[in-house]
Amino acid sequence: IPICGDPLHKEAAMLNELDAALSSEKRYHVSETIPDNDNKPVEPAMEPAYKILIADDHPLFREAISSVIATGFAGSEILETADLDSALEITRENDDLDLILLDLNMPGMHGLNGLIKKIKIKKKS
Repeated sequence: IPICGDPLHKEAAMLNELDAALSSEKRYHVSETIPDNDNKPVEPAMEPAYKILIADDHPLFREAISSVIATGFAGSEILETADLDSALEITRENDDLDLILLDLNMPGMHGLNGLIKKIKIKKKS
C-alpha cells in the first residue's frame, strides 16, 4: 500500500495526470492538417538515405548488419562484399560512400596494418 508521501506514489500520480491531459488534447497524424497553416498537409520528416559498404567474410554477419541498417535507416543503399580486394574495388567505384563497415579479421586483412598495406599497393598501381 503506497503512502501519500512515498515518491513512487507521487510519480504515479504525476504520470496519471499527464496521461489524462494528453488524452484530452487533439493529436495530429501525418495525413491531417495543422490549424492556422493554410490547411497544408503535414509532410513526414524525410531522413537522409545513406550509402553503406559492409565488408565481412561471414554471410550471416553481413545479413544481420544489413538488416539492422535497413530497419534503422530506411532507403539506404547497402553494398556487401566478402573480401578486402573487392571492398577496395567498390570504394574506388563509389566515391560517395557514407560509411564502410570492415571486418579487420577477415582473410587477407591482417588487422589494420593489412588494410594500410593494401591501400598503398593499390595507389601505386
